[in-house]
Amino acid sequence: MWMLITPEQVTESRKALGAQLTAWRAAAGLTQASLAARIRYSRSTVANLEIGRSQSPASFWQLADQALSAGGALIAQHRKVAELQARYRAQSALARNRRGWLGSPLP
Repeated sequence: MWMLITPEQVTESRKALGAQLTAWRAAAGLTQASLAARIRYSRSTVANLEIGRSQSPASFWQLADQALSAGGALIAQHRKVAELQARYRAQSALARNRRGWLGSPLP
């Protein structure tokens, strides 16, 4: 069954991933700045990801997962978020194409 993906679902999935990052970082006893230094990203990048405000490449999540000894949990959750975002983008593109096609005058 095909389900419509909403922008809110994408936002919530990013926030959930960010909450996981925060939990793993706190469990490791690290600050945002110390995690950032370990994985060579800025503290603001870590902070923005923790609140779901921005996106980052898979390499960020691989480095964070390793630095926090998360056992692949962050990588797996990032993949789920990335898949949801890709499906949302495809759904949006399809909707735009259908509107364009339906709104076109007949030849």
